[in-house]
Parts: sequence; structure tokens; C-alpha cells
Amino acid sequence: MSDPLLWNCDRVKQFLCENGFQEYQKLLCDENRIDGRVLLTLTEKDLFQLQISALGDVKRLLFAIQDLQIRQNSRLQDQNYHNDCQSSSSSESSYMIDILDSSDDEKHNYRPKRKINQEIWKTGVSIVYTFFVHFVTSFAIIVAQERMPDKKKYRPLPDVMLDSISYVPWAYKVTEGVILAGFITYFIILVFHKYRFIILRRMFVIAASIFLFRSICVVVTSLPMPQEHFNCEKLVFKNGWERFSRALEIYSGMGMKVSGLKTCGDYMFSGHTVTITTLILLINEYTPKRWILLHTLVWIVGLFGIFFILAGHGHYTLDVIVAFYITSRLFQYHHILANNKTLMTRDQSRLKKWFPVFHFFESNCDGIVPNEYEWPLTIVESAMQRCAKLRNYISSLLSRDKQLI
Repeated sequence: MSDPLLWNCDRVKQFLCENGFQEYQKLLCDENRIDGRVLLTLTEKDLFQLQISALGDVKRLLFAIQDLQIRQNSRLQDQNYHNDCQSSSSSESSYMIDILDSSDDEKHNYRPKRKINQEIWKTGVSIVYTFFVHFVTSFAIIVAQERMPDKKKYRPLPDVMLDSISYVPWAYKVTEGVILAGFITYFIILVFHKYRFIILRRMFVIAASIFLFRSICVVVTSLPMPQEHFNCEKLVFKNGWERFSRALEIYSGMGMKVSGLKTCGDYMFSGHTVTITTLILLINEYTPKRWILLHTLVWIVGLFGIFFILAGHGHYTLDVIVAFYITSRLFQYHHILANNKTLMTRDQSRLKKWFPVFHFFESNCDGIVPNEYEWPLTIVESAMQRCAKLRNYISSLLSRDKQLI
């Protein structure tokens, strides 16, 4: 096989013909002048931009290009292994090897290695978005407790699980212990993950969006208390300042029962279930697939924590089911869209209209985020190196000014 790096447009036409893509010879070679060097770096996004509309043709052409990339990469590695001299051709070969090499996740998505911009500033915006939603949720809980039905007049709704499970007073301590363990596990992964700012941003965006939807649900419909053992009365406020003070109290307690916070009325749907489910999915998504033991353990412990929500009679079974369904679906939709964003390039208006939050935070993220890890100290070292370069640059400017004076 001749070197694809040296192919001209006619040789690329021959390659297309050999692989059954004769109809794209004019588009790729005559109109866009794709030679061998460019062919090796084509991505799915590039093919869609070239107006190849048939998804099957795009995937099959990517398969053919990937096979060519693998053969070329193997040839270049053998060439560099036997070539000790540092000529320009060998440096070009090394450059092509870096482009053609990819991690397992990227090979699965048929993309060459790419540099991922973590956009730290967007992570900061996601934190602000989360704190805003948390405050909205706090007010929604107040409104729900103000409008809570009288428990003497409205008895708990019939529920198969609650009618079958005896009330456990300490159940929420177990649930919130599971949440704490989940957060510790997630933040350990976060510290060592190379793309920590992306996965941190996704946690904030997904969880905040779900809790914003939950705030609407708890306000529009008031359900009677699911248990008779819990002494939680309807709230009555004299003025707006009392409401604001109560909202700050709920805000500072993070909605956790162990903080001594007593709330009720916010039943549809379960916030604790949302938190546990989000943590389970995040831990499974951003750890290697071969860590089966960790993934299994996380699911068992997580479902155990969800069960104790029902054992504490703090929510109806429907609250838990709806929370699990909405959280898992939104998590999957977010990642499917982010991992295959090139499929949406022809429908950007719909994406902006129906998923504005997603579009803002994921606009520059295209493809699967690989699970790569590094020591956290490398960040500190990198920052120190940048500071040293900046200091040297400033010193050189000052010394130059002194010489001019």
C-alpha cells in the first residue's frame, strides 16, 4: 500500500471507488480537494458538514477511514522504530501517530484524538446556576408547606409499599449516610479525573435542572402527608421577611434531615432519590467499565438508601419511582446529546429552543469524555510553571525598559 500521506485527489478517488463510495468522488475530491493527508483526519462532524446526509454512508465511510488510519499508524510506528535519525519526515510521522492514536472511548466513537477544552468558566457558571436553583427550591418547599392539606382532614393516600413496610424512625439517617458516602466516592473520582471540570459541571447542571422541575411540581399540587407519625404542621407567615428567613434556614440545611431541618409538603417527587440516582450514574459513567465491583456496590448501596426513604415513610412510592425515572432519563439524554452532538448540527435551532441550558454548557463539547486520570499535583505544578513564565516575561519587559531608559 502506498503512503496515504502522499495520496493526491486521484488516489483518494480510487480509495473511494474501492470501498463503494463512487457517488462521493466529485463531492470530496473535485469540489473539496480532499487528498490523503486530509482524508486521514476526517471526522463525523466533517462528513456532515460536507452534506453527506445518509447516516449509514457516514458510518461506513468512517469505518473505511478508520481502517486506513490503523494501517497507516502501524506503518508509521514500525518506520519510527527502525529509524533513529530525527529527520523532518520522522517528526511528521510522529505528528500523524499522535493524531491517529486514540483512547478506547474515542475509538468507540470513531474519532481521532482531540484536545478537550474544559471551559472552567462554565463550571463556575454552573455553580451559580445550582445555588440559584437551590434557593428557588427552598422557597418552593415553603410554599408547599403553607399549602399543605390538614392531616386531620386528609389521611395518607393508599400506597402498596408504605402499607406493607413498618415505619422506621431512623431510616432517613441511613439514606443520608448513603448520600454522604456517594459524595465522598464521587469527589475522590473528581480529584483524580483529568477532565474534572467537565464532569463537575455536568453534575451541577443535571441535578439543578431536575430540582428546578421538582420545585414546580411541589408547588402546583399539594399531597397529604404519607405518614401519621411525623409531626409537621402547616406553616403560617406574617410577612415576607419570615418567609425569607425560613428559606435561608432550609437553604443552609441543604434539605437534609440530619441537620435538624423539619420540612413537609414537598412530596412530588423525592429529592433524596434524585441525589442518590445522580451520584450512582455519575460514578458509573466516569470510572472505567472494568471496575464492575465498584459499579455493582454503588448500585446495591444506592438502592438500599432509596429503600429506606420508603421505610421512613417520608415519600410515597410514586415519588420515588418518578424521581428515579426523571433523573435517569435526563442524565442519559444529556450524555447522549453531548456524545453525539454532531448529529444535531443540522438542527441547532431545535436544540437551542428545547435544551437551552444543555446548549449553553455543552456547546463546545463534542464527543465522549475519556476516563483518563492524573495526580492532582500536576495541576499545581502546571499553575506554578505558568506563574514562573509570566514572572520571567514581566522581568524581561522591565529589564528591556531599563535598557531603553
